[in-house]
Amino acid sequence: FGSLKLGLVAILPNTFPMLTVFGLMGWLEFNLDITTLMTAPIIIGIAVDDTIHFITHYRLSLVKGASITEAIHDTLHEVGQAIIFTTLILMSVFLFFIPVSHVGVSHFSILAVIAVFSALLADLFLLPALCRVLQIRV
Repeated sequence: FGSLKLGLVAILPNTFPMLTVFGLMGWLEFNLDITTLMTAPIIIGIAVDDTIHFITHYRLSLVKGASITEAIHDTLHEVGQAIIFTTLILMSVFLFFIPVSHVGVSHFSILAVIAVFSALLADLFLLPALCRVLQIRV
């Protein structure tokens, strides 16, 4: 990302969905098997994509001279809708697989929906908050 501080900050919103999903797996007593383990790389892939999208636009706004608050507002205004739409599309696809008879696929789908939604929350709320509180400038 061109900044060690920004790179480290970007890790936090990408670990939140994984912690959420694996915590819920234990709470819901889902078995740790190959289908539920497939959730981790998908979580990382989706969360990282949205984070990169956010940070790229955030950096561009800062380079154009915006304050941190203005850059966050501009970024959420410009890329927030795209992040929300991709999340809704992915969630709707995974929702179709929840009622299947194969328990592993059903559990995977439940976890994927939760993961994608928690990644959305992390990228729209946690990442901007971290940028603001830690005064991330690029």
